[in-house]
Amino acid sequence: QTSLTKPVTAWTLGAPPLDDQLGPDGLDMAGLHEIKPRPPQVGATAVADSAIATGFALRLFARLRHVQSQHRGSAMRANLPVLLCWTQATRFDLGAIYGPGLRALGFATRDVLVVETPRTRDVLWAIEEGLKSQSVAAVIGHCEDVALTPARRLSLAAAASDTPCLMLTAARSPVMGATSSRWRIGPGTSMRQAGAGHTGLAERSRILPRYDVAIERCRSRLSQLRALDAPPVTLEWSDETHGFRVAARLADRASPPCQQKFRTAG
Repeated sequence: QTSLTKPVTAWTLGAPPLDDQLGPDGLDMAGLHEIKPRPPQVGATAVADSAIATGFALRLFARLRHVQSQHRGSAMRANLPVLLCWTQATRFDLGAIYGPGLRALGFATRDVLVVETPRTRDVLWAIEEGLKSQSVAAVIGHCEDVALTPARRLSLAAAASDTPCLMLTAARSPVMGATSSRWRIGPGTSMRQAGAGHTGLAERSRILPRYDVAIERCRSRLSQLRALDAPPVTLEWSDETHGFRVAARLADRASPPCQQKFRTAG
């Protein structure tokens, strides 16, 4: 039990521009963190933006697992699964968990436990019980919005069990109370990265997903964030470092650089 609850060093993203905003303590490993999609842009849908925010949350958990695996006192917790809780309506909108997609994130299907309920209040109950169990490495919950009282209950459960809770809420819903941090996630322009092999005349490639990420709240840095009011930073995931990095100002190799424009950190 001691090895499961022993604190480790700061949970960071691996991208200095945002890690600097979080401060030396990084993200609270026993806190409640709200992740909200960016309000839908012209031509976008709320469902697509929610899926993007979910992908970011899973990669944030992958980063946590890597941090924990580097420390003897938390190595056991790094092997625990993440608990994903959502309603049947959310699963209908976003689709079921896809095994090959999990493997692309570095997870096996056994690494993600899914609880699906008919009502939002049942989701909140499942999240709280999952946190109290101390048998998962983190909990990811989907709710349109969360009132102050249940938010406080989740925050207390996360602190008591030393288990982080990532709550995905609707873009236009009121912000949650009792949170350690709040994030705003939007889609960044993806870049096609060429591989080493060839298949006929077509070069193998893969898409590097990118996210426009802004920190709207960090409990330990409230005054600094208000003063900074920093714009979103475009991040991409790195399999090599098991963390995020600032997206490079590079163009798709399949097209001339002058024909490709990518959003990067301002």
